[in-house]
Amino acid sequence: MYLVTSRDQGGPKAILECKATGVPIVSTRVGMAQDLIRTGNNGFVAEVEDADGIAEAAIGLIKRPELRRRCIGNGLVTAAGYDWRAIGMQYYEKVYRPLLAA
Repeated sequence: MYLVTSRDQGGPKAILECKATGVPIVSTRVGMAQDLIRTGNNGFVAEVEDADGIAEAAIGLIKRPELRRRCIGNGLVTAAGYDWRAIGMQYYEKVYRPLLAA
């Protein structure tokens, strides 16, 4: 399990890295956390400085193997959507294809 307990953060890249490597994640609501994490589905998001919320999510992941497995499996699916092949194709379709057609 990985905990992002930051008050302010640009990324953090650790969110996608955890998902891509099958590490369950609990993060505060910083950077792209709220865009990438669906609480109870592929990880957990807590409010900044909500130590109790972070602890409850972590304890839940430890004590509930089915929840942990669900978050890991769904995290792997989430990470796959940010693979360079997926992102590269989006760039091609949205940016380059229209330019090439012109």
